[in-house]
Amino acid sequence: MKKLLILVFAISLTGFTFSQKSLTTSEFVQQHPELMSTNQSGIGEVIGNSPKKLLNGVTYTYVGSFDGLNGPYYGTNPPCYTGQEAAALLFGGNPSDYVTSTNPSTTDPNTITFTAWMVTWGISGWAEYAQDYKVDVLPVGYDDPSGVGTATSAYVWDNPPPPGSSITYVWRAAQQSIPISNWAIILGVLLIGTFIVVRYRTSLA
Repeated sequence: MKKLLILVFAISLTGFTFSQKSLTTSEFVQQHPELMSTNQSGIGEVIGNSPKKLLNGVTYTYVGSFDGLNGPYYGTNPPCYTGQEAAALLFGGNPSDYVTSTNPSTTDPNTITFTAWMVTWGISGWAEYAQDYKVDVLPVGYDDPSGVGTATSAYVWDNPPPPGSSITYVWRAAQQSIPISNWAIILGVLLIGTFIVVRYRTSLA
């Protein structure tokens, strides 16, 4: 009987351990909507709902950086990108899987600024904006319709700033959860039930 109990415990523990799941930032935020900022938008302006602060229980891993000037030439009318969209374009996955920073630290998550360097059509230099901000006045595209303030993007060649002034640092965020899978629960109940039946019959013998 002791062996049966050990078997039940081992199987349940196995189901508990191997059902670990890595949650992306977007999945974590869906479970914690209170951490989302208010959506504010104007004509052609997009401000997303990504968290603007470190989340408890989330692991931030530095994955690399990008120079916004390495984006396509503005005259080709490329898409406008938020910092997170540019990160997803370059490193794969979804924009909400990343947070971006203008701080060059690659080891300390506490330095993450949740911002990115961006350039605006017709305005010299690059400026710091929220990681999920961009402007794209219709028609779609950075260089259409053209005009001061009609587009803001984190990844486009336009108005070159001083060297190093358009580099955004990218971190991937994920939280570990350890749910107990349904099959482990069912199997554990069945084995416990079997143990009780066997124990009862033994007591009658």
